[in-house]
Amino acid sequence: MPCLHRNKLQCLQLHQGGSATTTLAGGKGSANGQLRYGITLSNGRQYTQVIDNSGNNAIPGTFSYRSGESGIVSIDGTSGVVTLQDNSHEDVNLEVLVCPSQRSITGGTTAIAANLDPCNVGDTRTIEARMNTGGMLLGVQRLRAHLLCLSLLLLSMVMFQL
Repeated sequence: MPCLHRNKLQCLQLHQGGSATTTLAGGKGSANGQLRYGITLSNGRQYTQVIDNSGNNAIPGTFSYRSGESGIVSIDGTSGVVTLQDNSHEDVNLEVLVCPSQRSITGGTTAIAANLDPCNVGDTRTIEARMNTGGMLLGVQRLRAHLLCLSLLLLSMVMFQL
């Protein structure tokens, strides 16, 4: 294994769809990105891109990866592929560690935002709804609703007073 003491990673970034991003966005379990970075080893050898565009690692077995937030993103500990699992109101830290000791390395942490798409075809959601009937009782013969990203469309409803 190459010697990695007194060195730091350069340009640690998450790439999604071929370009660097600070936000991992998309569908749960299907949106993913690849950690990319460079490093200069103690012997002076430089790698400007440790993981290439195809996900191949130039020095396999040297690094592992982890996320600071479990349940928000999953990260493959070997390949550095990050997969979106949930939304987060705070940035999520992604970290590159030196194997086998799992120690941190300077420049080895980056923060990203995690944002699920607002709607995915086939998703099921439970929505609590309240309605002001103006003192009338609500008798529902048939209630159908469709979620259209950010709007709720009620297709039919009947109100009557008893």
